[in-house]
Amino acid sequence: GDRPLGLQIPFELEACKIPRELAGIVAKMEGRSSWAASLSGSWSTPLDPLLAAAYAQPVQATLALILVFLSALFWLRKRPLGGDGGAKNSLEFGSNHSCGQNTAATAYFRSLGAPDEPHDQGVLVNCYKREFVVGNTTEGNAFENDLCWGKALNWHRPTWNKVLDTSGTSRCGKYFCGKSRLWEVRLQFKFKKPPQAKDLFFGIYLEKYVPMSWATKQMMSRIVSMFRSVVGNQLYHSPGDNPKKSSNGELEHPVFSMPLWAFDQYIVTPEGEEPPHVTDDAAIETMGSKRSKRVRQYRQELDALELKAGPTYTFCFWGISRWLDRLNWQILGLGIPVDFNRFCGAPPVFLSMYALKTSPGQQNEKRHLESRKQYFFNMAFWSSMQPPPVEVVQALLGSTEEGDGDLKAFHPGTDFAKRTPTPAGHG
Repeated sequence: GDRPLGLQIPFELEACKIPRELAGIVAKMEGRSSWAASLSGSWSTPLDPLLAAAYAQPVQATLALILVFLSALFWLRKRPLGGDGGAKNSLEFGSNHSCGQNTAATAYFRSLGAPDEPHDQGVLVNCYKREFVVGNTTEGNAFENDLCWGKALNWHRPTWNKVLDTSGTSRCGKYFCGKSRLWEVRLQFKFKKPPQAKDLFFGIYLEKYVPMSWATKQMMSRIVSMFRSVVGNQLYHSPGDNPKKSSNGELEHPVFSMPLWAFDQYIVTPEGEEPPHVTDDAAIETMGSKRSKRVRQYRQELDALELKAGPTYTFCFWGISRWLDRLNWQILGLGIPVDFNRFCGAPPVFLSMYALKTSPGQQNEKRHLESRKQYFFNMAFWSSMQPPPVEVVQALLGSTEEGDGDLKAFHPGTDFAKRTPTPAGHG
């Protein structure tokens, strides 16, 4: 107890247990039990018995150290790299859960309608009325801006609780049974100003540049390669412009974006017909066109798709979800879970769908600059287990964009053309 610890061994064992066992093994093999016993009474750090064992029998000691290393690797696999021990992500262990503690922050998120269990959280931005939203809702989240009316849904299986996940008894658990995807995003649009399909992109971006170490950049490169193996080489990724090295002109934000055909499914509902509700799993699974096992044909379909005012368009995305655990805020597929903050700095991250426009003087511009984007959908999101500070959420909710309409529920079959616009600036 009073002995200083020079080497911390990350196991649920007494710190010196493994070294003492090593010394005992060496003593038995070499017949030096009295020598080892005399050493054990004078050890000042866990490093001393390791040195004694290595001196007595270097081959066996080396094998034992390899065993220690493999055990340490197994221990690390259960903990996110760069995180805070997020393996125990449940209500009793999820200390970062925004609704799991009796704090002022908890009270604030509860006042916004956050449920008790871990869940997706976010704020709809770039719409007439900014709104706090959560995942796995029974209705989805309606939004409206100058370009479209829409509805969004975020399904996420309960990855924070393996027992609940495998039971299939969570809100959307039955839908995920037999599927490898961890989550699914559904976006439904009725366009006011239809874009061209070839100009549309869907993905995530950050508001600020995030400096990365060499090792983190290598991990990022591997992640992008994994994603490209699913959605294709048209994926656009940029770490953003470093403000310390690019002081002239507009800077590009960090962005990971995909063309329209990266969606895994799309449904076109003609004007006058009732589109599927975004939460109607049974209907959506049997409708439209899917990307799986027919990528080339599917891409040709979407490249030829003419987006119009009138029909309702439903897009579903889950392709890369197996590598992104949004609830536990981890990147998977790298051998050990990696804290998402290692790449994004801190939440929130922005999920968006936008069209790229080319202004005069930007004909040769390839970057996805904010000045080139027309947002049809834009949502700041995070996990309730990794929430941003309350001040950040309040800032996201604190302003409302000017517009000429109000936000009403986007119900299937609604005749948007007959809706009465409200005065400019409402909301």
